[in-house]
This record gives sequence, C-alpha cells and structure tokens, in this order.
Amino acid sequence: MEIQAVLEYNRDGSLLWAENLPGAFARGVSPEEAAEKLSTEVRRFLQWRDGSSLLCHIPVQIVSRKESSLQICDADSDILLEYERMPLSAKEYEKLKTLVLRSAADFQRLFDAVPDPDDTDLPERKTFYGNVPRTARQMYAHTNQVSNYYAGELGADFENLPDIRKNRALAFERIEALPGFLENRVIEGSYGELWNLRKVLRRFLWHDRIHAKALWRMAGRIWEDIPDPFCFGWEPQCRFAPVNSLGNYQYAILIAKENGQFLWCRQKGKTTWEIPGGHIEPGESPAEAARRELFEETGAEDFTIRPIFDCEAGGTGVVFLAEVFRRGEIPESEMEEVRLADEIPGEWSWPCLHPRILAEYRLLFESAKPAFLYHGSTRQLTRLEPQPANGLAEENGAETAVYAYETPEACKPFALHYLPDDKGNLSVQIDDVTHQIRIFAGSVDWNQNGWIYKLPADTFVRLDMVQWVSYEPVEPVEVIPFCVEDYREMVEECCGKSGCQMEREIR
Repeated sequence: MEIQAVLEYNRDGSLLWAENLPGAFARGVSPEEAAEKLSTEVRRFLQWRDGSSLLCHIPVQIVSRKESSLQICDADSDILLEYERMPLSAKEYEKLKTLVLRSAADFQRLFDAVPDPDDTDLPERKTFYGNVPRTARQMYAHTNQVSNYYAGELGADFENLPDIRKNRALAFERIEALPGFLENRVIEGSYGELWNLRKVLRRFLWHDRIHAKALWRMAGRIWEDIPDPFCFGWEPQCRFAPVNSLGNYQYAILIAKENGQFLWCRQKGKTTWEIPGGHIEPGESPAEAARRELFEETGAEDFTIRPIFDCEAGGTGVVFLAEVFRRGEIPESEMEEVRLADEIPGEWSWPCLHPRILAEYRLLFESAKPAFLYHGSTRQLTRLEPQPANGLAEENGAETAVYAYETPEACKPFALHYLPDDKGNLSVQIDDVTHQIRIFAGSVDWNQNGWIYKLPADTFVRLDMVQWVSYEPVEPVEVIPFCVEDYREMVEECCGKSGCQMEREIR
C-alpha cells in the first residue's frame, strides 16, 4: 500500500492529507516530518476504520503541493483536494456518511468517559479562531458546533443540537434534502473557500480527530482507564512463535551479521535505518524471499541463512539469521547505504517492529545458555553422534548435528516409536509449543518405550527459538527411561486428513 498525499505548506509548517483515505492527515515542521507522521497516522486510522492491522511503515508519495497563507501550524486549511472533485456515488456516500456518524459516536464515548469534563491540565492559548478549548466540555462543544458551519457551506442551514450524535445526524438530514446533493458540485462558500460534499465529509472526520486526540491525551494524563476509541495509541502487536508454526507467510526479515556485527540499511532519501527484509513475491518461499531481499538490500553475495522464529505483526513472516561472508555493490534498489555496526547508527525506520525482532534475537542468542539440555530418542545410547535431522527442508535447518531442547517435555515426542501405515506412509506433526502430536499417516508403537538424555550444554549453540545443536559428539550425564503410555493423551490420530511431514525429528 502507498499513501497518495497532498501537501499544504508555508514557512510555519506542513499539513499532509492522505488523498486516498479521507480524514487521515498529519502535521509537521517539514514535509519529511509530516510524511513520517502520516505513515503512523494512516495505520491508526485504518485500525479505527475497519480493524486493519498494518505494519509500521507505509510509503508516502506527495502527489501535489499547495502553498498556503493560513496558519498551518494550527491545522488551518482551506484546500479542496483534486480527488474531491470526482463524482460521488450513492454507495460511496453512504459508506462515508456511516464513518462520519461513527466518528461522532466515538467522540461521545470518549467524552462520556471523562470523570470531570471541566478539569484540565492544559494552559490557556489562543490561535486564529480564538481561545483553544482546554477542558473536555469545551472540546466537545467546539467539535460539535462545526456541524451547521460545514453543512451551511453547502446551503443546508439549521441550529446546532447539543448532542454531537444527534447534531451530526441532523446535518446529514438537511444535506440530503438539498436538490441534487450527490452531484458533488463545487460551491464558493465563506471567505471565498471552495466546498463540496466530499470535502465536508473529509472535514468532519479531520476535525473530530484533531480534537479527539487533544481530549484523549489530556484526559489520559489526569485519569486512568480513558478509552481510546479512535486508536490514537494503537501499535501493531508483535508475537513471536517457533519456526513453521504460523503459516500463510507474507514477508521475510533478516538479522544479518558480518564479522560479528549487524548490517543496517538506509533507504534513499531517508535518515532512518532498518534491517533487511521485505514482502514474499508470488511463487517464492520465505527462504527464497529472504535470499533475494538480502542481496537486493545489502549486496550480499556469499552468505548462509536459517530461520530462527516466526513473527506476527499485521501479517505473518519468518525471521532469518544470516551470516554474510562477502558483499559486493548494492544493486539498484531503494537502499542507498549499508553500514556495519554493533548498534543501529541512528533512528529506526520501523520503530514498532524491528527493535522488537532484534530484542527477541538477543534474548534467544545472546542470553545465558542453560547448564543442561535434553534430547529424546527411541534408542538407548551411551554417546550421541551428530545426525541429519530427518523431514526438514534445507532452509529449516537440516544440519548434521546433535539436536536438543531446553526441557525434557519438549523431547518426548522424539522418544516415541512411529510406524508407517500399510502403504509405507508416515506423516506426523509436532507442535513446538504444546508438544501435541498429530498423526495423519501411520501410528505409534505403544509397546516400545524411549529415552530422554540430559546433556551438558557446553558444545551447543542455539539453532532457532526452540532448538539447540552440537556439531560434536555428546556424552549424556543422565539417561532417563520414558514410558510412552504416559504420553498417550498428547497424541491425536488424524488418519485420512491432510497433514504434513514431521516438522522435527531428533535421533
């Protein structure tokens, strides 16, 4: 998604309108600052509008500019956006009208939650239109009173009602009584400003959000448990999970290291930094997308990658760990600079996602190693030799090693004897979080017990969120018999249903 933005500006500041999202806007000292704010505002606007949970950064393209003589720093605006001259269908009108009425209802909900509508912590201040509203009651009255002003610019006159919801509904009733109101004719209104129905709809949403945000911020400083119906404080929730557990992947992100330091990327025209990654193209696997993005964004030519955990933040993706051995020139792409450093060289481009990914990586890979790890097997051994992990694709870490987990419980699925069905098929799925087993083809031999090995962790390194590997033989400090009957309730037989091959097998 890209935001088509229109810029109103002067020496006092910049006001950016999201042309393809009526009501979404941002202010800033410079166009660049306003664009960064607009990306965040659009995410929150979409979360409010329909619950869309997008990732942190949405590109902003300024498609037109207008120098203004108004007080941009106080969000004074008179612009008629070019798209607002387009015809307005009855269906689109009803959709926007519903949104404007909901905005009024959300403002009412926010106001009703304020314990004392006459209390405030805001100082007195004046702007071009007089004293700035300071209390919740003043903000409510000011936001409500524009209803007859906006509708009046189209020729619909009425006296304001004290309730913002009823007043907004009355405004639409009077607008709809105008002959040909859906023709969206441009009218010269007060002070020579141009108006039409599309602009009125946008201005209602805009004006509500300006003063609702001021009310929400003020009330939140004074009282607890103030609701956020407009999603001003919303951030996409990050959730991390073991590799292959989320599915339906949309993006790949890389923690890329070279000589022990991180690779940081800066896009053209930006001063902020990010880690490599991007969307998975049609027909690509997450690993293929990760390799492509690493090359395109850093120029990496010789490297290895492996997935370390899944990520969910406005979509699902896979986070890979990359070890880069050689880089060439950065290919022609959106990246202008790649820098090698222990810490980010400046501010984050994706401040609500990438720092959390890096923190999760550090928690997993740079925190203290457990003293002991555990390994499950169907065989009783005195020494564990490195073995290939069966059933794993190359990009999922099918290395020749001794595999281990941090708890005995996680190893038990691998101490069971699995038998193929009469056609020689064996399809088993193991949940890395719950350790639940689902068998789609084959069965468990409940007459054969297994073994859990307690291992010294000295030679192990972390592979991903749940697994550790040792590339050297390991002698256990304890061998624990495992009675498979105790695990029967954790096994679900799903024969005849579609499944996938065992995701992890340790020998």
